[in-house]
Amino acid sequence: MLTVPVRQLNQHTAQVLDLVTTSGQPVAVTKNGRVAWHITPATVPASPLDALIGAGLATRPSFDLPLPAGPRPVPSGRPVADLLAELDGDH
Repeated sequence: MLTVPVRQLNQHTAQVLDLVTTSGQPVAVTKNGRVAWHITPATVPASPLDALIGAGLATRPSFDLPLPAGPRPVPSGRPVADLLAELDGDH
């Protein structure tokens, strides 16, 4: 991680922020030789799982499971009672 003194950040803010944005890496900002702040790039997670992984609260699954089948299309022109009876196995 790159370290930048607060005075340098004050004098070159745009350059430091551009570096964080282009590299995707955080920058530690020091005051009196000690890390006082971290500047991190703003990212939008692609999914809730990515957000949890980024926060260290989850890990990626070790295997892929098939996705469940989606809902079946409803045939038009048939009475609802017939469709429900078919789903119940009464036909």
